[in-house]
Amino acid sequence: MLDVLPGAGPELSLSLAPLIRLDTVKVTGTRVFVSPETAEFESRRRSGFGRFLDQDDIARRPGISTTDHLRTMPGMQVVRSRYGDAVMMRGANGSCVPAVFVDGLRVEAANSQINELVPSHLLHAVEAYTSRILVPPQFQTLNGCGSLVLWTKQR
Repeated sequence: MLDVLPGAGPELSLSLAPLIRLDTVKVTGTRVFVSPETAEFESRRRSGFGRFLDQDDIARRPGISTTDHLRTMPGMQVVRSRYGDAVMMRGANGSCVPAVFVDGLRVEAANSQINELVPSHLLHAVEAYTSRILVPPQFQTLNGCGSLVLWTKQR
């Protein structure tokens, strides 16, 4: 507390305790852009209703075919056909052919053309819903099987 009295001089002298210096703090960050598709993918993954591979999972096994990545997912089966590797989903009623979506759009191509539809070097993420009741509305079909959703890096 400081009392200034009438008649005291116009000068005032104060002493302060020495300052404590802190080390410099450096803050760094990376700007992350999350596309609407990526945000929706993460939301579906958190729901726990499907099987998922993200870009980190795919990067851990570079240079193999897209169906080789799918082969590592529970509930998925890759069988060799005369037209290429066909993807099947194993369920309570045996194996069935899933509906295939690429970048959110239904693809009516032959199931054995997955490696040609989405080559491994373009594969960004995978969603596999091995039961019809687990499939999110935007990937539901009337085929009676699950759905396979492939996301590419070229979106």
